[in-house]
Amino acid sequence: MNLPKIEDVDFLEENRLDFGGSGLHHFGKCYSQWPGGFGIAITINNTGTTAISNWTLTCVFANGQAITEIWNGNETESGANATVTNMSYSRTISAGCSYNGMGFNGLWNSNTNAVPTSIAVNGTVCE
Repeated sequence: MNLPKIEDVDFLEENRLDFGGSGLHHFGKCYSQWPGGFGIAITINNTGTTAISNWTLTCVFANGQAITEIWNGNETESGANATVTNMSYSRTISAGCSYNGMGFNGLWNSNTNAVPTSIAVNGTVCE
C-alpha cells in the first residue's frame, strides 16, 4: 500500500520535541506557554507521492491538558484523546505540499505539561 509520507507536523516554537512512531515524521513545538495555558501552531508537510485526503490528526494528552480554542481545524476530545479534522477548505494536502495556519490554545495543570503521545495522521503514527 502506497501511503502518503508526512515529513513533519510542526508545532512552531524554539524547543523542538521529537515524537516516536513508524512511517511518518512529526515535530512538535509549543509557541507559547503560561501558567495554566499553552498555544500550539501546527503545520502538516506531505512529502509523499500521493495526496492526503480527509485528514485526521490524533494525539493523547498525558496530564489532563484540554483544548480550549482551535483555528483552521475541527476538534473533539474524549478524555485524554484529542482529534483534529480538516475544514472543508483544507480537505486535501497534495503530494509535496503543506497545510499550515492551524493551531490551538489549551489548558494544563501548571505542574506538568508533557508532550502529547501517539500522534498520528489518518491512523498512521508519526515519528
